[in-house]
Amino acid sequence: MRKKEKWVFILNPTSGGGDGEKLEPELRRRIEARGIDADLVRTDYHGHASEISAHYMEKAYTHFIAVGGDGTMNEVAGPLIGSSNVTLGLI
Repeated sequence: MRKKEKWVFILNPTSGGGDGEKLEPELRRRIEARGIDADLVRTDYHGHASEISAHYMEKAYTHFIAVGGDGTMNEVAGPLIGSSNVTLGLI
C-alpha cells in the first residue's frame, strides 16, 4: 500500500522584498486547481521555517515546499536532513 502524500508549503512573505506575500493567492489557487491536499503556512520570524518544518516532520508529512529564497530553503531543509522519505522543493 502506498503512503498518502501530505504536503506543506512554507511561505516566507518577506522574501524578495515582499514578493513572497504576492505569491500567496496564486499559489493557493494552483494548489486547489491541482487537487493537492496541502497546508500553506506563513513564517513570522527568522528561524520560524525550521520550526514549521520540524513540526510537519513529526506529523509525517512527505512533501516540503519552501516558498522564498535560499534562506527559507535552508531553514526548511535543516530538520529534514537524514530523512529518506521526504521530498523537498523550492518556489
